[in-house]
Amino acid sequence: MSSISELLKQKVAAKGLSLAKAADAVGVSLPSMRSALAGSAKPNARSIGKYAAFLGMSETEAIALTAGQKRGGKSAGKKAGKKKPGKRGRPPGKAKAKAGKAKRGRPPGKRGPGRPPGKRGRPPGSGKRRGRPPGSGKRRGRPPGSGKRGRPPGKSAGASISKRVNATIKRASASLRKAEKFLAKVLKSLK
Repeated sequence: MSSISELLKQKVAAKGLSLAKAADAVGVSLPSMRSALAGSAKPNARSIGKYAAFLGMSETEAIALTAGQKRGGKSAGKKAGKKKPGKRGRPPGKAKAKAGKAKRGRPPGKRGPGRPPGKRGRPPGSGKRRGRPPGSGKRRGRPPGSGKRGRPPGKSAGASISKRVNATIKRASASLRKAEKFLAKVLKSLK
């Protein structure tokens, strides 16, 4: 018995259609048509009727053709339903750890090598503190005696702004004078 992919290949070849035109004729997407022709995927429930209409058969016949077809174009054999031995996970019969049973890891009360029992962390009396030792390196921030933050005393913000505004006005007036002289020359030449 032929599979649906073989029937599709024969029909497309007989009509002389390209893959894209065949997909348009069936009414499915190009990737769907490509996988159906290759036999790498079975048509789904929405598209099986479209393939059946293209091949000129009933939908039930098309479903019967795809029933024996497995992914990859291979038909389902005797071993299709069996699972492989060696199931992952906890072996059968093993229950979870009981309440009184010890857990995995280091037993309670045991410490690492060379550590006395007691609190965790730095041993008491080691004398070492965390951070930068006192008197080492430069201080961060402004040097001492630098005064307040911001503009130095005696210089106000308004004074510097007014100086900039005045300089801009001078430049603008100088360019206006040059423009007036140029326009006067142009008017003389037109008369």
